[in-house]
Amino acid sequence: MTAPKQRKQLKHPYLVRSLRTLGFGLILSVLLHILLDASLSGFNLSDTFEMIKTYPIPFLLGILVLLLVYLFLISLIGNLWASTTILVGTSIVVAFANNQKFLERGEPLYPQEFEMITQWRFMLSMLSTWLVILLFLGIAVIIAIAWVLDRYSRKVSAKYYGRDFKYWDRKTLIIRAVGLVFSGVLLFSLTNFQSSDNWLRKAYNIDAQWKDVDPKESYQQYGFVGGLIYSATANIMDKPAGYSEAKMKQITKKYNKIADEINQTRQNKPMDDVNIVYVMSESLAIQLD
Repeated sequence: MTAPKQRKQLKHPYLVRSLRTLGFGLILSVLLHILLDASLSGFNLSDTFEMIKTYPIPFLLGILVLLLVYLFLISLIGNLWASTTILVGTSIVVAFANNQKFLERGEPLYPQEFEMITQWRFMLSMLSTWLVILLFLGIAVIIAIAWVLDRYSRKVSAKYYGRDFKYWDRKTLIIRAVGLVFSGVLLFSLTNFQSSDNWLRKAYNIDAQWKDVDPKESYQQYGFVGGLIYSATANIMDKPAGYSEAKMKQITKKYNKIADEINQTRQNKPMDDVNIVYVMSESLAIQLD
């Protein structure tokens, strides 16, 4: 009886494993980018692919950003399927919320609205019961699938690579550290996206002309990821010349002094018991052409 033939060991298992992980992350980033972009059109894939066809460079750059996020997560956590679950679960929730807002308001999710995650109970109360159940059921299914795949991949890894990679293995830690620094630096650089020298802004500008007046158009033309980055880093207003905390205190002191001088000879009664109601409403605004 002959002995079973042993599988030939890979010469560079860590390199092969890293490349396979990046390849998986790339495929995942493409699918999630399509999902997020589709949420801008009520998940109409025809309109989504038409947008991608019209603006291919922003679509590719959005995939790159998602891939960097994936690389950061997997380098930080060290587990393929845990990182995948976080990214996929978050993307599904964001796509769902973005689609709901588009249906109700005709606008995408803006960066400042992500702070509403702390009011998740209030947000869920605005949805129908079956939508909430469907959302949580979908996330639960993703977590279950990820757990099964994680257990199965360990067996496949041991058979294919001839070893079971440990999170704390020296070579694995080195690869994770390099990936964490690389992706972290590039993601942090996106905080300076509005600068004309920013690497991603230069790449987007090949095919994009950003809309300062209506950011919704930026989302619909250049994708959810591009629109989100642009809105998150855009200046709400330009800083006036000479503006500072010291200058504001100086102006306050000046007019407090003037008010004190006027009040010394004021004949009217004090206004301590007077309530002043200030109404600010966009409906009262007048647009001047």
